[in-house]
Amino acid sequence: MVKKKIIILLHHGLGDVIMSQKLIRNAGDFFKKSLIFLVVKSNVEKSFLDTLKLDNNFQIVVLNYKGTFISKVSLLLKFFSIGLKKTDVLLAAHSTNKMIGNIFSKMLRSKISIGPSGGKCYSQTTRKSGLHKTDYYLDFLLTYIEKYDNKFNLEIKDSKIVNFEPSDIENFPNDYKFILNSNYIIISPGTSPFDTHKRWPSEKYIALIKDIIKKFKIKIVLLGSKADDEVIDSIYSRFKNIEYVIKINDLPIKHSMFLISKSKVILSACTSSLHMASTVGANMVSLYGPTNYSITGPDSKKNRIVRIGYSCSPCFRYRFSSGCGTPKCMTDIKVDQVMAALTESMMNKEIPDYPRIETTNYKRFQI
Repeated sequence: MVKKKIIILLHHGLGDVIMSQKLIRNAGDFFKKSLIFLVVKSNVEKSFLDTLKLDNNFQIVVLNYKGTFISKVSLLLKFFSIGLKKTDVLLAAHSTNKMIGNIFSKMLRSKISIGPSGGKCYSQTTRKSGLHKTDYYLDFLLTYIEKYDNKFNLEIKDSKIVNFEPSDIENFPNDYKFILNSNYIIISPGTSPFDTHKRWPSEKYIALIKDIIKKFKIKIVLLGSKADDEVIDSIYSRFKNIEYVIKINDLPIKHSMFLISKSKVILSACTSSLHMASTVGANMVSLYGPTNYSITGPDSKKNRIVRIGYSCSPCFRYRFSSGCGTPKCMTDIKVDQVMAALTESMMNKEIPDYPRIETTNYKRFQI
């Protein structure tokens, strides 16, 4: 019997791919006897998907798209090679209607395709808005079921917590194993170079670290990738000779997740580090300004949120992704506020139920 071929297009960064877990898990249940291709942007996203230990029905296709002419040609060839085979269903799980999903849908010549609202090259588009991204991405599957198999009763499952084996300790890099034998807080201060308006200032992280060392005498791990070197070094340079502060920028995704899982708490602005933390059940303190935690926050009950709540915040939306250029909603967050939230997390105090907030239409800073 020939298996149905399902393609799920996840052409996102790491954070969004992590938020697609609910879609992936339920698609695996619904398309049990099918071959499911998960199409991702790079090996970073593939590394995360590998930690989920997906069954043999799943295959991961890496596009390695980098924006250059050569990578565009390579991308088209990959589209074409996939399209040569019969595709039964395409779920183009994008947060907004972009050209790449429409082109992908055209080239795959899928019998049925589900795309984001506004898409012109799909059999059907999603209509729900304002959902948290975990449910928004799931809605691509639910739209398919409602339109083409509405008699099927799917029992929706949540994302799974990623658990680690004893071998993961053995395989953890020797240079950093000493950290695992102590209590530590992780601070992940970097963001994508395109999202610098989401960052909290380095000088405030420096002041916070001094307060943490003084109060808790606990190790602090500055965690990021090579792309975060500049912002991490601006903080680490002030603590180079202090044994409490450690810089790590060279861990693979799985080892980063393992390190996060063993931490007392992780502190970050709106980054993929928080989403990794949600997959391993870690305690979090998150700093929010331009972005809406009701839509892009980690899918976790262990997330303690710090934000100012200016009337113009959050403003991060389609075609306004770089913010107003005056991110006072981040820079005005006080060190004392963050320290209080960290202290509450260290003491395992109850986390409040945060109200749902709406994204504004402001284009400039307003109190």
